[in-house]
Amino acid sequence: MKKYAKTHEYVLTDGESAKIGISQAAAAALDEVVQVLLPNLGDKLVRDESFCSVEGTKTLQDVLAPVDGEVVGVNSALTKQASLITEDPEGEGWIVEIKMSDPRQLDSLLDSDPAV
Repeated sequence: MKKYAKTHEYVLTDGESAKIGISQAAAAALDEVVQVLLPNLGDKLVRDESFCSVEGTKTLQDVLAPVDGEVVGVNSALTKQASLITEDPEGEGWIVEIKMSDPRQLDSLLDSDPAV
């Protein structure tokens, strides 16, 4: 199941684990992405707080956590190919995988990207 935050992050869930990234609409608004500052394994994500930064040629955008959780995986491919964020944001451009603290938080998220 995929849900979206009003700030254009998505959560793709599989049981208690979830992959988080930015929506297609958010990626389209970015300029060329040159670097992604990833969190570390074990970091705690707090809903609505920044956990990652995406640096473009003209902007630096914070990515907010749509749900609480602990980072159990990071997309290390982004360190070598940051452009995956804009080329395939809802596929190979995912940012982190987390173990959700409270899956009920998904209930307050949207079923589709708010820009669509």
